[in-house]
Amino acid sequence: MRTERRDQCILISGESGAGKTEASKKILLYYAVTCPTKDHMVTLGERLLQSNPVLEAFGNAKTLRNDNSSRFGKYMDIQFDFKGATMGGHILSYLLEKSRVVHQNHGERNFHIFYQLLDGGEDDLLNTLNLVRNPHNYRYLVKGNCPRVSSISDKNNWKAVSKALDVIGFTSEEVQKLLNIIASVLHLGNTLFGEGEEGETYITTETQISNVAKLLGVDGSALKEALTHKKLTAKGEEMVSPLNFEQAVSARDALAKAVYGRTFNWLVEKINQSLALKAENYHSSKDASVIGLLDIYGFEVLQHNSFEQFCINYCNEKLQQLFIELTLRSEQEEYETEGIAWETVQYFDNKIICDLIEEKHKGILSIL
Repeated sequence: MRTERRDQCILISGESGAGKTEASKKILLYYAVTCPTKDHMVTLGERLLQSNPVLEAFGNAKTLRNDNSSRFGKYMDIQFDFKGATMGGHILSYLLEKSRVVHQNHGERNFHIFYQLLDGGEDDLLNTLNLVRNPHNYRYLVKGNCPRVSSISDKNNWKAVSKALDVIGFTSEEVQKLLNIIASVLHLGNTLFGEGEEGETYITTETQISNVAKLLGVDGSALKEALTHKKLTAKGEEMVSPLNFEQAVSARDALAKAVYGRTFNWLVEKINQSLALKAENYHSSKDASVIGLLDIYGFEVLQHNSFEQFCINYCNEKLQQLFIELTLRSEQEEYETEGIAWETVQYFDNKIICDLIEEKHKGILSIL
């Protein structure tokens, strides 16, 4: 980057548990240690490093293949000045596996943050959130039947996340609001429904629903109505009709996923504000060079693959195809035309897999 004045990109790919996230941490650590720094750059380097524990807490989970599997993709742009000092950063996240909030396969966990909060949160904090310390009490945390993992210390990780939020610049009020939302998802998971004689659905767990309303700062009766009824607009008229039992359960789960997904996006946005290039420190960002760092989610084949997992695997296949195209095929052709002695590298061209998924009219996606 410094010798050629050209932007660079690092792509990290591999199956789940191969070490992609660890590699991206090492790269950030390398920048923090080797790049020249000024005062505000020290804090910037620290924030870059501390964005990791936060994103991992909210976006990583234990899967069958990996105890700390990234369940979202992350592309990080880091800007450097002409001397090679870090000036700013920006994170782009995509395809968070929201289905994990409400369902996990056997032997898997929900996102780390839930377990960290219950294990590490102070008693006063848990009281204000109306939570008890035992993850077994929450339906969303025990679908995979292993809320505790010997290789993970949720209590220590909670301390690391609390410290990281502070370094990144979250106010105590913002942290409280963030935890209110996380707690509300757990209470939503424990919200249960009953079915009346007419087939109408009603909520049987009043405490849970009032906890959710209080934590999210919404009107309890409006929330109840929204979870048990649907609103249809036809020809300009609004009709409200009751949901049956299955639909109400789906509505509850959809709300939990949406709330969590938006919270994650908000979190990334807040981190980006703290990493943003401060214009007053530089005359021109034209002098800046960028190194992009792509840490993609791992390829996994599970007993039951969700649509998100299918998209994750498809994304990995496309990236693999790019690697083959850019490195092996074009390099080999160049060596052959130049007549340079070259030992042909045997590789599997995964074009047939990509075609199976994306081919027009015949691929899995177009059939779906």
